[in-house]
Amino acid sequence: MFPSSRQLLALTLLAVLSSSCWLSQTILTEQAADGGDDSTDTDTVTDGLTDPAPEGHWEWLVMDTPTEHQLTGIWGKSDTDVYAVGKSSTILHFDGDTWSTMEFPTGAPAGNLGDVTGSPEGDEVYAVGTGGLFIAFDGDTWFAPPEDTGTDENLHDICRISANEIFAVGDEGTFIAFDGYFWHHINSGTDRNLLSAWCRPGSDVWVVGHLNYSGMSTTVLRFDGVVQPVDHPVGHFMYAVGGVGSLVRIAGMYEETQEEGPYFSLNTWSGGGWDESARADAFVLDIFVVDNNNLTTWLVGFAEENEGGIKHPIIYRYPNTVLDEDPLSVEYTDNTEITLRAVWADGSQENGRVFAAGDVGTIVVGSYIMDY
Repeated sequence: MFPSSRQLLALTLLAVLSSSCWLSQTILTEQAADGGDDSTDTDTVTDGLTDPAPEGHWEWLVMDTPTEHQLTGIWGKSDTDVYAVGKSSTILHFDGDTWSTMEFPTGAPAGNLGDVTGSPEGDEVYAVGTGGLFIAFDGDTWFAPPEDTGTDENLHDICRISANEIFAVGDEGTFIAFDGYFWHHINSGTDRNLLSAWCRPGSDVWVVGHLNYSGMSTTVLRFDGVVQPVDHPVGHFMYAVGGVGSLVRIAGMYEETQEEGPYFSLNTWSGGGWDESARADAFVLDIFVVDNNNLTTWLVGFAEENEGGIKHPIIYRYPNTVLDEDPLSVEYTDNTEITLRAVWADGSQENGRVFAAGDVGTIVVGSYIMDY
């Protein structure tokens, strides 16, 4: 059983180094609260093997949150202004010190929230969820805008180019756009569940998903005024797309042989087709590419020790534009079952803080600590 939100979780980061990237495996273990009046609500675990450079190391905290509901989306304006959303109308906010619950808007139908995004330069924040749910935050309160999304399908992801270019995707090929006044339906040309969208600033929108009753029959779409299907190499279970500038990355599952079993494949598009960048035995559910000198890519999800076994949370970090194509190995524990479902990283500095959210209200934050 998982601990309550008043119990502490400890996080250990294990890493495997290769010539051009390193892979970290998060392991959450149950630890009873000591009941003392300690102002620190997190446990810190540091593993020297995770150092990406001689001058520092990554340090990870499992944060104290006021919910045990599953969290499915996370986004921030900075590492001291972060929003997370999830099941049962859950909305959380981080002010740099603590996570607190935000009030769900009166008049909006209660439901599960799938994702959250916002304006880096303004106060606006937006979230989507079940039954076509769309809510917004104006800097003071969350509210239900009068503009109906025009769909009853579950919406899984939302991204923003500008205040009059907001896009959301969902089940049965649902692809909708907000122009600042009204929502419009875009003909996606597919009945697949669209699960992830990435808006390239000032340009186009990339969308991925797969058939609703099977992981097979995956799709990648590119929208620049017209939807264009994009050929891709990912076999099934496509959950994540992200990028920076001309670089686009997708993560999905691929099964080479019955004996080898499934593994995730990370593929990169830079204008001329896809190149496989990395693979590992895991399911990747979200991706975030940081707009820094290295175009650092963060991936989260879960891995199983064996088919149908305990799910172990994963956080992968790839710090280079060109990644290692060799398979990566991961060590697992067998005492924790949890999945990380969303990731966001502060790109305002080269090694800004990273937030990953998932089951039972879990939020993990990573910080790059200089060794002096």
